[in-house]
Amino acid sequence: MLPDSAADEVVNAFANIADEASGLSGFGLFVFLLLNNALAVSLSFVFSPLFLILPVLSLIMNGTVISLVSRAVLEQSSAAFLAAGILPHGIIEIPAYLLAHAAALSFGFALLRALFKSERRATIGSDLKTSLRWFGLALLLLIPAALIESFITPLFIGLVE
Repeated sequence: MLPDSAADEVVNAFANIADEASGLSGFGLFVFLLLNNALAVSLSFVFSPLFLILPVLSLIMNGTVISLVSRAVLEQSSAAFLAAGILPHGIIEIPAYLLAHAAALSFGFALLRALFKSERRATIGSDLKTSLRWFGLALLLLIPAALIESFITPLFIGLVE
């Protein structure tokens, strides 16, 4: 568990991002969310061979942010409000995020194995192709997740406010 001061810093950093997006709605919010999520998972995928820890850290940080923001929301609102804010898009976004990072880890491990075992070098192309297919599926899933987060999640939040 993070100390309260560290938790507050994470929540404040998330609040700053939320402030950037707060002026957006509809299509602008959709583009912002899609690009933000796609960039995050893409960086994790691209740098996984160099910093295999990056996908793991990204997963840990996102889990931490979700739990800290959830705690902050529950201190001020109801569980229904929290569920309305996370569940509609989270049902798609969280699995997409996990899938993207699994593909990143798979590719990173395959490349590291190829560096240390010469017989694995012949399979790196097929390993990359497989990882890219799964990563592409994850990116495609981020599209409906961003659409739901932009247009449907606000409706759910409005129902429980």
